[in-house]
Amino acid sequence: MTAPSRFANLARWQAILVIMLTALLIFSGIEFPKDGPPAKAPVPAKASDPDLVLYRTFTERVAKGDAYYPMAAHELRVGNYPLRPFVVFRLPTLTMVSAALGMPAMQGLLWGLILATALAWWVRLKDAFNRPALRISATILIIAGLTIAGRPELVPVHEIWAGLLIALSFALHRAERWWPSVAVAFMALMIRETVLPFVLLMGAFALWNRRWREISAWGAVVALFVGYMWFHYLNVEAVTSPADPPSPGWTKFGGWPNYIAAMRFTTALRASPGWVSAVIVPIALLGWASWRSITGVTGFLLLAGYALMLMLFGRADNFYWGLLTAPLLLLGLMFAPIAIRDLGRAVRNPLIAAPRGL
Repeated sequence: MTAPSRFANLARWQAILVIMLTALLIFSGIEFPKDGPPAKAPVPAKASDPDLVLYRTFTERVAKGDAYYPMAAHELRVGNYPLRPFVVFRLPTLTMVSAALGMPAMQGLLWGLILATALAWWVRLKDAFNRPALRISATILIIAGLTIAGRPELVPVHEIWAGLLIALSFALHRAERWWPSVAVAFMALMIRETVLPFVLLMGAFALWNRRWREISAWGAVVALFVGYMWFHYLNVEAVTSPADPPSPGWTKFGGWPNYIAAMRFTTALRASPGWVSAVIVPIALLGWASWRSITGVTGFLLLAGYALMLMLFGRADNFYWGLLTAPLLLLGLMFAPIAIRDLGRAVRNPLIAAPRGL
């Protein structure tokens, strides 16, 4: 891949600003030595993790015929979990499907989803990489963001399913054939409400390009979601009371280090030292920002949006939100070398410019 990146159009001062911002993000994400043992990755390492036990209990009890909301309220109280506000209750979709199909079938379905996502991106990247070796490398980076998803004990984790469906929806989207992307995004949104920013982003692009039928489809997805959340709210209110313990809240302002930690713990980066993630994550985002295509613009805005969410609202134990974009992040590394080349050229010779466009 030798085509110029978006950064080939930058003036010298703009290129310097991008380089300085990237360096600042790298420096800000490095954890300097502290007293005591190093922090360990908080991703559940075994099936006995309390949250995983809770989700499996939900599935087992629903499979036996228990109603979801009274059962969930009981189990949350037994486990000393918060019951307010209503969003602390997971949407029942994944539990109901798991109870109907059984966990072995869900494991197979999850592996099928991983394969479908990798294949969809293999096809999507055909226009970006004209050499098979580069396309294979790009697909491997997608898979590197899916490594945690294949662990059998994590099948009940909602964010794994939602993140894979976001990545699949993104890969399937075409201006002339958008309905598969909308359908997959709808499934993701029915599993986890935190998928809504992705749906709104895709709808915004459709609006920008005046694709009215597609806008109507994304609008219908949002309308159905609002109705589902109202149903969810009413059912949670029916099984809880003001005496139930509230959540400690999510506005913790963990900042950039919180985002770096989330992406480290939810991708293949968890096998590396913390400083490696501090370097790799900003460079991957730089690569996405440099990709001269509508896919690059969409991907960068998607990743930046969820990064902001983790920086502003995520507690340390909300690292699993990183699973929503983990399949996509590392793909940006494929575009980073060209981005760095073009930034260097812009700094050395501001007269060099490439044709403008997406």
